[in-house]
Amino acid sequence: NLRFDSIHIYQDSPAGKLSTKLQSVQQGVKEELESVIRRLKKYADRNRAIPPDFQPGDRVWLASKSIKTTRPTKKLSERWLGPFEVLKKIGSQAYHLKLPQQ
Repeated sequence: NLRFDSIHIYQDSPAGKLSTKLQSVQQGVKEELESVIRRLKKYADRNRAIPPDFQPGDRVWLASKSIKTTRPTKKLSERWLGPFEVLKKIGSQAYHLKLPQQ
């Protein structure tokens, strides 16, 4: 953001008037941008599902998309592994699971 001190500028001078006008325009643009962001979020959240909230002790299935297996092709691998016990919640949608030793 462009900032400058208006202390040394007389408000009656052309520079002072320009400074006041630019500050009001900047404030208007900022308010409009915040309004647009709220509307976009409201539209995006309409079709967004609420993520499940698991607690420690719950048993969950793990997607095997990024896990390497010994199967000859990915097509023959299981799509879901588990169920595994949730040990703790790490983030809003991340969990620490109790996995087998292998």
